[in-house]
Amino acid sequence: MRHPLRTCVAMLGCALSSWALAADLELVDFDSRYSINGLSGGRLGSDAGLGTFETGGLASTSQTWFWFRAGDDSREYALSNLTSSTVSGNTATLEYTETVAGFSEPAIKATLQYELFEIAPGRAELTIAFGFQNLTGTSLPIQVFGYMGMDFLGTPGDSTAEVSGTDSNVMTVDHVSGSKLTATASNRGLAAYQMQSAFGLRDRLTDEFADGLDNSGSPFGPGAWTGAFQWGSVVPPGDGVFVGFLRQELEAVPEPASVVALGIGLVAGVLRRRRR
Repeated sequence: MRHPLRTCVAMLGCALSSWALAADLELVDFDSRYSINGLSGGRLGSDAGLGTFETGGLASTSQTWFWFRAGDDSREYALSNLTSSTVSGNTATLEYTETVAGFSEPAIKATLQYELFEIAPGRAELTIAFGFQNLTGTSLPIQVFGYMGMDFLGTPGDSTAEVSGTDSNVMTVDHVSGSKLTATASNRGLAAYQMQSAFGLRDRLTDEFADGLDNSGSPFGPGAWTGAFQWGSVVPPGDGVFVGFLRQELEAVPEPASVVALGIGLVAGVLRRRRR
């Protein structure tokens, strides 16, 4: 049974602790780990969300982050103005307030809530729930982009991928090693997807122009895969109704030298789950 995402009540209205703001983030569940850095200050840059997704003792460099365009903005911006953060074990909550063209004060508040869950040794799931609140007195259109890339054990150029789902909301990425990433987007407000070789998508999100995804790139590869989903909504004044999620499930197939070690870890993992 899937471990439920521990969401705050109404998510955007949850109370966050006064812990010091995190410069980076690391989540741990049994032998699975997920870490990212560059949580703040990268509004115009391309390095936000860089880190590592590790399960089954195998680590792959990854990048997963959110860009947005709201109101009269003429380009996309990365979430960057971190105002609150809590990290505990396998969960974390980050809160951002961001400016929008035409407003002198911050116009939107974004909340990202992370949960890492080790499904089994060598298989882990990361869920990022997101919400956006309109801090202004007028309705605010907003486009949100969830960008992803992974190097799959240091050989990113050996990946193939395909989009599926009735709403084209599932990307399945297969690596030549047998490792697999399945990325699933919530369908509420889902507008488009796109897959492209590194780093064309990221360059579009960080250039000086307003861009949109175009439902292209599937099937992909072999190549160095990157993918993104785009959601859109009009958020009423003072409201926070734009809520969704981006879920990644990583299944790592070990190299031959790691099989024995993974077998030992599998037995240990079963015993731990029985105790849990």
